[in-house]
Amino acid sequence: MDKAGYGLIETMRVRDGRIPFLERHLARLRQSLGELGLPKPSQDVAVLVKPFAATGDAVLRVEVPAVSPQDDGAGLLHRCGPGSRRGGGR
Repeated sequence: MDKAGYGLIETMRVRDGRIPFLERHLARLRQSLGELGLPKPSQDVAVLVKPFAATGDAVLRVEVPAVSPQDDGAGLLHRCGPGSRRGGGR
């Protein structure tokens, strides 16, 4: 199957200088990649996202494309934007 255009997105909340449930996010990402038969990212996702904890409150979006234009293997893209606190005062 041609995997161009396929990939996974994992969205993580950065709150109070940490990424809650980081290990759960990473486990879900690994499991989903395996179930979809997509290659493992060429970069260590945990190493990549941990520095973003210092951004305060934000939303971190990790995208793992099936094909990276740079190396024709799994790559990693990340975006970080301002977080929002909605309802419930969590």
